[in-house]
Amino acid sequence: MVKSQQNGGLLLDLGFEYNEKYLQVSFNNLIVITYLAGRLFQGLFNSHLAETRSELKKMNAIEILVREMPNEFNTIPSLIEKILENLRRG
Repeated sequence: MVKSQQNGGLLLDLGFEYNEKYLQVSFNNLIVITYLAGRLFQGLFNSHLAETRSELKKMNAIEILVREMPNEFNTIPSLIEKILENLRRG
């Protein structure tokens, strides 16, 4: 819907609505996927990341977010560590 404004401009209303609960779930999923991908990459290529301490700090911050989630996502960090431990063993 397009509406004219008093100052002569046009307001374009795309009709976007959101449910706060679903938006929060989406952001939680995005945080978990970011953590999962980053931590697995870090675990697999740790020798190449040894000098990038800022990346390690970022992953620690994301891990804290994931561990404090009030749902089943908070078990993912321990699951990732088990996966990486098994990969290290060969």
